[in-house]
Parts: sequence; structure tokens; C-alpha cells
Amino acid sequence: VLEARLPRGKLDELRDLVLSFRERKKATLRQIQSLCGSLSWATRVIRPGRPFARRIFDLTVGLMHPNHFVRITRAVKEDLAMWHRFLVGYNGVSMFVSRKWSPAATLSFKSDAA
Repeated sequence: VLEARLPRGKLDELRDLVLSFRERKKATLRQIQSLCGSLSWATRVIRPGRPFARRIFDLTVGLMHPNHFVRITRAVKEDLAMWHRFLVGYNGVSMFVSRKWSPAATLSFKSDAA
């Protein structure tokens, strides 16, 4: 099984970008779109980051002009904090040991009438 990893230079660049956005109060639409593109590219390897990119992408909704400023909310900063954690510790690390079920594994489902 081959493990995909982000190159060290790109990883450092993205980590610096995420940290810089966590310190900002506002950013332009163009800057946010650039961040979104970088995060989207990184999710190919850092899969746990996908749900934490949604609010960042949502910042661009309804904006038309590339130089329009957008306030970076606390929730977005919290998502960026998670991204920073992933960039530090999950570069290509799988959360599951194997994609195949062990033949010895037994799976059972139970339900009640409710």
C-alpha cells in the first residue's frame, strides 16, 4: 500500500498560510479563494481536513469582487486550528489500519422494535 504525503516544502508553506489566516481579522475574497484552493489540494492527502474546510469555503458565497474584504469568524479560526493540527500530525497518516476486513472479523447488527 502506497502512502501519499505532501512534500515538506508545500506542507510548511500551507502551515504558514493557515497560521497567518488564524491571526487575521479580515481577508480579501481572492486571498480566501487561494486558501481554499490550497486546502482543497491538501485534502487529497489529509482527508480528516475535509469537513473543516466547509466554513472557509462558505466565506466566499455571494461575493463578486476579488478585492472585497470578508471578516474571518471565530468558527473559521477554530477550523483553521484543526487544519493546523492535521498539517502537523496527519500528513499521509491513515486513520484506518487496513481497507480490507479481516476474515476472522465477525460483524453483527442488532435492533429493537423502537
